[in-house]
Order: sequence, then C-alpha cells, then structure tokens
Amino acid sequence: MLLKTKSFQKTVAAAGTAEQLTENNGLNMPTVDIKALSTNAGLVYVGGSGVTSSNGYELAAGAAVSLEASREERISLSDIWLDVGTNGEGVSVLYLEDK
Repeated sequence: MLLKTKSFQKTVAAAGTAEQLTENNGLNMPTVDIKALSTNAGLVYVGGSGVTSSNGYELAAGAAVSLEASREERISLSDIWLDVGTNGEGVSVLYLEDK
C-alpha cells in the first residue's frame, strides 16, 4: 500500500470555543502530526469534542504531538478538536493518506 503525504493548517477563531480539526469525516488516517503554529502567542489545547484549557493536551508555539493508529485502525481527524488561549491561533497538520 502506498501512502501520500498531505498537510493543512487550522486556526480557531475564538479562544475558549472548541473547533473540530476538520469537519471532513472521510479523513481517517494511520498517522497524524499536529504542530502548534510557530507564531502562536498562547497555548493550543488538543482533545475530543469537550476540549478546554483545563483538560486539553497543551501545545506551546512550535511544539508537536504525533498520533499513530494500530495496524488495522485509523484516526478520524474529525474526532480531534482544538481550543486556543488566544483568538485566531492554531496548528499545522501533517498526515499520511492511503493512496
């Protein structure tokens, strides 16, 4: 199986309001890297639909987290949510898509 590298950026309009990484339910990937934009002044919080500054996985500017599914499983990018500490900040996303 061949994998194709894809990427995009996502910003969150309002701090304190969680937004989906993507609304595209068809993006189910074996791996995904999420990196806070280097220009962010505050933290980005990564988690599920209820993510907040008090329960999210914290990413400072330039910090990243890598997610990898087991062999047969996939990560649904629409199940990942973001919140931010400062309006308009966000992440860049890199993932491998089945070709």
